[in-house]
Amino acid sequence: MNPIFEVSLTPHCNFKCDYCIASTIEFVSAKNDKTGETTLGWLFPTTKKEDSMILQPDGEYKVQYSPMIWQGSNGNETEEKCIARNRKNKQPPVIGTPDGVVAMNLQKLVLFIQTHLSGWDIVLSGGEPLIVPGIDECIAEITKTNNVKLLSNCFLIKKHKNLLLNPRVAIKVGYHPEFRNHEEFKEKMEFMKLHTDRFYVNFVKHPRMEKDNFKSFFKYKKILEDLEVKYDVTMFKGKWEGKSYGTLWEDEEIAGMPLGKNKEHISEHSLDPLTKDNFMWNPGKTFMTAYADGRILECHNAVVEMGNINDNTLNIEPDGFRKELGCISGARCQCDSMNGYRYMNKACGGCEKG
Repeated sequence: MNPIFEVSLTPHCNFKCDYCIASTIEFVSAKNDKTGETTLGWLFPTTKKEDSMILQPDGEYKVQYSPMIWQGSNGNETEEKCIARNRKNKQPPVIGTPDGVVAMNLQKLVLFIQTHLSGWDIVLSGGEPLIVPGIDECIAEITKTNNVKLLSNCFLIKKHKNLLLNPRVAIKVGYHPEFRNHEEFKEKMEFMKLHTDRFYVNFVKHPRMEKDNFKSFFKYKKILEDLEVKYDVTMFKGKWEGKSYGTLWEDEEIAGMPLGKNKEHISEHSLDPLTKDNFMWNPGKTFMTAYADGRILECHNAVVEMGNINDNTLNIEPDGFRKELGCISGARCQCDSMNGYRYMNKACGGCEKG
């Protein structure tokens, strides 16, 4: 397997959330061109891309977005800064420039990869990467020298058919059935099946499904089975109703439920992080991650900063940064992200040079 570089093109929610969703519309922190005020808001792709997202010659872009207010059910400002729970509180749309700390410049990303990482597998995630202006051109350029693993909800996939036809692109589809129109989802999956088999669907078993004795879980799972698409089921990671969930080596107290129940229906590869080739994952040497602001770190634990995409700088530690990390048992990395990428290679058949 090739070494992996994972890049967040748009930001995840920086606020405390029970559930981070891959929404069908994206949020962005941007400066209103008229007022100069920087706010978090909804970015909504339209049928005409130039109406909502305008790519500039220098690789920066402008967006049309709806600023948000944090408002509770009583109409008062809420401390719960959760993008999912405040999605109805949109203000009239404005034109603005994404905040530089959360807007990835794709021209700089391509230059960085060409300079430092030829031959690596490049994972492009977000937020939702398909809303970023210039993403098709960016991926076409990257796949001249690298495989691309795309993490997307694929709501906009019909506008990106060329990505499905690219033999060096594999896609992990975020399902999040609680937040999707199922007919729309089925339509998008059927469209993808017509053009590629290099994708699979990730289904998160959320603890909220326990409330109906997992009837909703089996309903959502059957949708995937009826579609005859490849899929895996993974654990929810995060906090839900005061309990913590989601490490592969958790105990019953952390899991918030008996371990056997927590592990029911979870895909086998997600239950065994200590597979034989995990010794390959050496943070800072064979795996790195980058935030939307360009900072490069040796892994998701963000122990060591290794460079910056915006400055085109990188310092790979010869022996990696294992000694800095408490999550590595012996010589092996227990990271579930690494397990996911390994499964992606297996499910999608890898990628070939076009």
